[in-house]
Amino acid sequence: MKGQPDGAKREYGALLIMDTSVFGHPTFRQTPLARGMTWAEAQQQGLDAPQTTYPKPTLGLYEYIIGEDHSHPSSGDPDTDLRNQAPSDKDWNVYNTLTNIFDSQVAPPYAFSHYIVGADGKQREYKQDKKTRSPSNDINGGC
Repeated sequence: MKGQPDGAKREYGALLIMDTSVFGHPTFRQTPLARGMTWAEAQQQGLDAPQTTYPKPTLGLYEYIIGEDHSHPSSGDPDTDLRNQAPSDKDWNVYNTLTNIFDSQVAPPYAFSHYIVGADGKQREYKQDKKTRSPSNDINGGC
C-alpha cells in the first residue's frame, strides 16, 4: 500500500483469505489491492472519511475471509491522523457486511483481524471481537 504512487494520500485495501483444503497446512492469500478514496474525493461525495470498496472475491469450498488490510491516508490534521490509526465505526462494520454476503465463510469475530496502516506508516492489528481502539499488535514496517 505504501508502495503505491499516491499511497500516502489515498486509501487502499485488500481482504485476507485462508485456504484450509490441505489438512494441517493452511495457505493464505489476499485479494487484489483495491484503490479507495482520498480525503478530497470523500468530501466531494459528502462522506466524513475516505472509503475503499472491495470487489467480491470468489471463495473455494474451504476458503475463509479472516481479515482486511487497509490504509488510512493522512488528513493533514494530527488529531485526525492519530484517531485514524484505529478502525473507524465503518471499518468495524465491514465484518457484518462480509458475514451477510459470505455467511459461514467469514472467520468468527475472535479470529477476524483488521490491519490498519496509519498515516504514520505503521501497521497495527485490531481484533474484531475486541472492538477496541488499542491495537492487538503493532507490526513494524507496514505494507
